[in-house]
Amino acid sequence: MENKNSVEVGFSTSETNDIENALELINDGGAVPLVGTRDEVIDVVESIMASHPQVECPLLHRFTNNMYIREVFVPAGTLLTSKIHKHEHPFVLSQGAITMWDGEKQVSISAPFGGITKENTRRIVFVHEDCVFTTFHVTDKKTVEEVEDEILIKHDNPLLDENIKELLKLK
Repeated sequence: MENKNSVEVGFSTSETNDIENALELINDGGAVPLVGTRDEVIDVVESIMASHPQVECPLLHRFTNNMYIREVFVPAGTLLTSKIHKHEHPFVLSQGAITMWDGEKQVSISAPFGGITKENTRRIVFVHEDCVFTTFHVTDKKTVEEVEDEILIKHDNPLLDENIKELLKLK
């Protein structure tokens, strides 16, 4: 079963090629230091991104027996943040190149690439080239909402108002 009626959002900037420079661009030239707890830094980034035009990133949801597969297309120049993952799961970058920051380290990868997302992971991602990123989750759930309740940790960004949270689908 497939569902193509979802999108993720991110901020688009094609004027840079790394996370720190992208953060500086969205903050009107002011540096956004990657210091503090992971969630404090990403909350600040999301609050800054909220004041910029958003980019739609089409999602494709697939369900098989005991598996949920989430595929997202993200255009080059997009800066985005991820949700917090409850469980370890595999991912594949099948197209493009990205740089990810997870609160500890910054890593750049290019397709084809497969990896493992560790539990409690939340990231800032900068997309260098149009990318297709796919995650795989073992579950018996049959709807996207049920799966998200099972695989994601709820996080309330205290720096965003309710309208922005709804726009960014952070609720």
